[in-house]
Amino acid sequence: MNVLMSGGFGFIGSYLMPHLLSEGDHLGLITRRVPETFQEIANKVDCHVHDLSEPSDLRLSRSYDCFVHLAGALHSAPSDSADPFGRTLDVTRHCIDLCRRNGISRFIHLSTFQVYGTDQGFIDETTPVSPRNDYARAHVLAEQEVRQAQSQGVFDYVILRPTNGYGFSVHADVHRWSLVPSCFCRSAVEEQEIVLRTSGRQEKDFVHLAHVAGLTRAVCASFDRFKNQIVNLAGGTTHSILDLAVLVKTVYESTEGRSCAMRVLSQSPEAAEPLAVSRAKTAGLVPLPPVDLASEIVKTLSFLAA
Repeated sequence: MNVLMSGGFGFIGSYLMPHLLSEGDHLGLITRRVPETFQEIANKVDCHVHDLSEPSDLRLSRSYDCFVHLAGALHSAPSDSADPFGRTLDVTRHCIDLCRRNGISRFIHLSTFQVYGTDQGFIDETTPVSPRNDYARAHVLAEQEVRQAQSQGVFDYVILRPTNGYGFSVHADVHRWSLVPSCFCRSAVEEQEIVLRTSGRQEKDFVHLAHVAGLTRAVCASFDRFKNQIVNLAGGTTHSILDLAVLVKTVYESTEGRSCAMRVLSQSPEAAEPLAVSRAKTAGLVPLPPVDLASEIVKTLSFLAA
């Protein structure tokens, strides 16, 4: 396949880009810059240096089967913009315009599980969206832009909604240190303390980025099966925030030989309803490599302690 991507040098892209290359796909990337740690892999793809928050009349010399839009996915808030609505919508619109101008008829948009606004009960793709923060609301609006483009005949789409992504990237400069469990790892190493501002009883579904990459590529390869649908990308197992904090504390103390304090500043919520995210749409889609949350914590702690 010939795949054009945005956000290829980001958190998800650091997994997806090498996965696509390993499958023999040809990649084109649209990027604001090429980070130093990505220089080697950048030589294997077609890089178009352009800031997608700005309009462009970019004409591509190669024909692409699909555009994969990664910008803004999985992290809690854009780090470089005080206006998540404006930036997210501008980037999405400019991606749509680029597809229109270059005749790209398939569009995969990575949104966020946060659009559902809940981490309780059973959630599938028919669950109504109820965003609770600006980041999630911005992605709901971006999804609407994608649907509108399809109704205008620009392309067909698949909207992917990953749950809480984790995985240590070898490109540590794109690591999302604000995400659980990495934020706990950083606190353990730098402060020898983990602080929870809630009770931590909330459950989250965690999906490894290797699985996000594998499923995204499989959806791209089987596009007609998912055409003009929403697909959740979930890990299938849930953990409470408190359990993950305890796991990081335990792993840190056993690997570093130092104690790590833990403080829980609130008893709210007192209880949390179990969470279950349907994976019916992606069941059996592609073999996925085994992953282990504890081993990713060890990698992260080792990097931080070095």
